[in-house]
Amino acid sequence: MISASALLRGLAAGFFAAAIAYEAICFYGFPRDINAPSILAFQAAILAFGAYAMFCPSPRGARHPLALTALFVMALALFLPFAFTYASFGTRDVESILITMNENQLADMTGVALDSFAGDMTEHAVAITAALGTIWFLLRHVAGFGVMLVGLVAWMAIASPISLFVYRLAVPNPAFARIVPERDVVEPEIVDRPDRKKNLVILYVESLERTYRDMPLTAPLFAPLARIEDAGISARGIGGLEGTNFSAGGMVATQCGLPLYPRGMLHVGATGLHNPDAEVDFAGFMPHTTCLGDILRQEGYVASYLNGSDLRLFSLGEFFGSHGYDRLLGLESFPNHETEARKNIWGVNDSVLFEHAKRELHALVAQDRPFLLALLTVNTHGPDGIDDDGCETPDNSPNPLGTAIHCTGVQVQDLIDEIGRMGIADDTIIAVMSDHIAMKNSFSRELKAHVADGGKRNNLFTLIGAGAPRVIERQATMIDVYPTLVEALGYSLADGRANMGRSLFSDQPNLTETIGHAELNEALDGNHDLQKYLWAQHGATDLHASR
Repeated sequence: MISASALLRGLAAGFFAAAIAYEAICFYGFPRDINAPSILAFQAAILAFGAYAMFCPSPRGARHPLALTALFVMALALFLPFAFTYASFGTRDVESILITMNENQLADMTGVALDSFAGDMTEHAVAITAALGTIWFLLRHVAGFGVMLVGLVAWMAIASPISLFVYRLAVPNPAFARIVPERDVVEPEIVDRPDRKKNLVILYVESLERTYRDMPLTAPLFAPLARIEDAGISARGIGGLEGTNFSAGGMVATQCGLPLYPRGMLHVGATGLHNPDAEVDFAGFMPHTTCLGDILRQEGYVASYLNGSDLRLFSLGEFFGSHGYDRLLGLESFPNHETEARKNIWGVNDSVLFEHAKRELHALVAQDRPFLLALLTVNTHGPDGIDDDGCETPDNSPNPLGTAIHCTGVQVQDLIDEIGRMGIADDTIIAVMSDHIAMKNSFSRELKAHVADGGKRNNLFTLIGAGAPRVIERQATMIDVYPTLVEALGYSLADGRANMGRSLFSDQPNLTETIGHAELNEALDGNHDLQKYLWAQHGATDLHASR
């Protein structure tokens, strides 16, 4: 007969093993299907360890239980954040986590996490409580558990992306040599100018990749955007790229032709954990890089950036304010935003954003200067999308994200129509684009199946008013959007280049076509030499010198 103490050891071991199995499943993205081979293997391991603990008591307990517990906690701190980010966002990227910590206030990120990922956070909390609540008992009462724990600690430490990140600080990846900053980061040089300066409106649609058009479930929901795409110049091979697969990274890439790296492990100007009440000074975001706003300011444009959240999020206000944008409009700029009913965890819904965008268009036109307007939507943000009272739910929508995809297309079309109603359509180029490839969301299963069937995941990028409708099939990335936007306005750049990007209108190969997409990603992933170069004073071109 099994004794009470043996049963207690077995239960404690089962709880501990289940907690570790849960974190491993999240970290590696194993399917949460009870019949999946990987889950069956974890179940067998949990039962085996429980049985071992029941029949192998320790007469003395492990030596140094406090030190072993401390080691486990430290390894857990290296491992757990990436188990959470992979399960919730589908990424284990160290740079994006550092940027999130450095460029955001703790209260803002905590609020977003509790609103959108409360269930996931609760599951992780339960797992960690189970592990920490049983570890001391197992060290004292199960033979050999101390040795097993050392092995577990070693696995978590080695598997953590932090370990590879630190290793690459000392031993650079040979793939980094594919990028030579002095050769591949080329300041834009204008060699010809248009006779008539057109306005530019850039509509960043949050996480709304072009892939949705190619999947049967989402294609009907994408239809409003498909009609917009078919009416313009559509680039259909804009893939994801390291350093551009999140909102701030995608916007920096399309505005500056560069991936976004952290300013440092913990830069002194951050508005993050160590200084939650700091104010952004709008002066320090890659100040020696020539971006789209810098070019157009020198060309006499007035530039405005608009989003429905706080401009401090990801230092977007600082970025745009540092690079030629005169007017910065975020949540705090909207009248009566405190009492606005159409709100979400990020700020206001897109129905409010587009109302303000129309007002801003009229204000810009009244200045009687060529203008640049950029805005970022939010309703299609993962994982589930945002329910906006200003949107109608289509009959074929399977979930709120599907409704948001359809609604965004309707809202974008309405803004395009407003430009027509204002009588400035012939003088305006409109760019409709993703800010980045979608992270884990309600359609992740369909997106994964699309790739498994041989499909590719690409960003949306369409130009309205830049010429007759046509399709550009060549492979490119978000860094190539920047010079393409400049040349869409009628300017000509030397060799079609701007920083690391190459215009899609150029007949010269871009970095993706030269190096290969996978190879370029590998060359950029954790490239600390490039990071230092981009944040250092490598100089900026006086674009007026080419007049």
